[in-house]
Amino acid sequence: MPSLISRSFMDTRASRGIARGFSNPVPGQGVQPPNSYIAMEQMWKRDEVISTAFDTTVDMVTRNGYDFVGIKPTDKAIRNIERATKLFKELNFDEVLKNLVYQMLAYGDAFLELRRTEGTKIDELHPLETTEMYIDYTKNGKILGYIQKPRLSSIARQSTPSSVDFNSDSVIHLRLKWVGSQIYSQTPLEPISRIWATKQNAFNYLDQLFINLRPELFIHLKGASKDQYNDTREVLWQSKMMPSRPVITYGSETSSTEVKEISANFGNQQGLFSVLEYLRESALMITRVPPVWVGLVNKDGANKGNSEAQIFSFETRIKRIQKDIETKINNLLMPKLGFQFIEFNFNPISFKSEKEAIQNAAVLSSINIKPSGIMKYLKRNGITDFSEDDFTTPEEMMEQMQGMGSDDGSGNQTSRNKVSPSRKPSDKMSVTNNRDQTGSSSAGAKKREQNSMQMRSTANFNRYPYVIKGDI
Repeated sequence: MPSLISRSFMDTRASRGIARGFSNPVPGQGVQPPNSYIAMEQMWKRDEVISTAFDTTVDMVTRNGYDFVGIKPTDKAIRNIERATKLFKELNFDEVLKNLVYQMLAYGDAFLELRRTEGTKIDELHPLETTEMYIDYTKNGKILGYIQKPRLSSIARQSTPSSVDFNSDSVIHLRLKWVGSQIYSQTPLEPISRIWATKQNAFNYLDQLFINLRPELFIHLKGASKDQYNDTREVLWQSKMMPSRPVITYGSETSSTEVKEISANFGNQQGLFSVLEYLRESALMITRVPPVWVGLVNKDGANKGNSEAQIFSFETRIKRIQKDIETKINNLLMPKLGFQFIEFNFNPISFKSEKEAIQNAAVLSSINIKPSGIMKYLKRNGITDFSEDDFTTPEEMMEQMQGMGSDDGSGNQTSRNKVSPSRKPSDKMSVTNNRDQTGSSSAGAKKREQNSMQMRSTANFNRYPYVIKGDI
């Protein structure tokens, strides 16, 4: 019985059921994707709304970068974090990540090659062209390998293989919309294919309108002879060919020229533009990008309420994409790179999200949640700048509070300062002649201010028993 430890993750997984879309592949050919990647490529490259929506989504996924988090705060984990940060920079992972997200959005599938140029160590990462990739798998969904078949037919005439074979251990397959038992991902742009075709027909219709029904000038020369008509026509024609040439006319005092503009009648223009607006909004509905984020400002019905709802839906999708990528990297890429006890983690997608997470962490602290639980919450929301050592216990907080105040000159706190601020004895019998006309002295005002600060600190401690060090 073969050992599962020596085999790759993707190579060992197989179901007893039949994978959807499976057909007996020709040896060395793999199973053909269920959708036409070429059609999807034309859509996102030629449509201004879809292309801009993809740019916005990729920017949101990658804009704040990523970090590595130690599963346990050990010295080995810290060393692995430093080594992983350096290695990912050498592998140019930032640009690789953007490339993969673009392909996931456009096709649903993305393939990352793990290249070993020397020995068994992975020293290069290469995104493969999704439109040329085929997956070789069994009827039960067991991955046997991946095959790249370049679309350029001239490659065979250059003494170059017409296809490239990859084993299952050298490629990571990322799927954006995995549904059912189908090995390939569903194409996210498939629901919009009919709408996109309708949009192209609408633009072609407008193009024909502007070509065939373009505005023209109607010029009538009153009382002009045939020679004058020919001369005027020649002058106007030359002025079109040479715009810098002035137009000079002549005639009697009673003669005149009447010029009218003939505009094309486009029928119900408002209805046509409404159709175009509907087609654009349908494209954004698939990508979930708010219309204002791609430059479409709808003045009718736009308010703060529905804008926030659109942004929330978009941010939810961004976090879902990040989570899928994190899972693949932590389960497949990090072990193959030799990293243990650390995980790949995306940073918060916006400052607003980071602020809300920290505020919620303060609320968790106020109900006596342990620092380990707060750290799990912060990590789940992408905040990895803190560790459990950055939190103070109630005992440490009390010692800091009791240590506030003056000392006895030797650097040690006096017994009076160690007493709780609410139990400090008042010096009512002390009478001096340093009081002003209101009956108060400067020393007394300073003492009252100090007592008030200490009492407020005690109240805050009772409310927030765990705080980040450095806040006091």
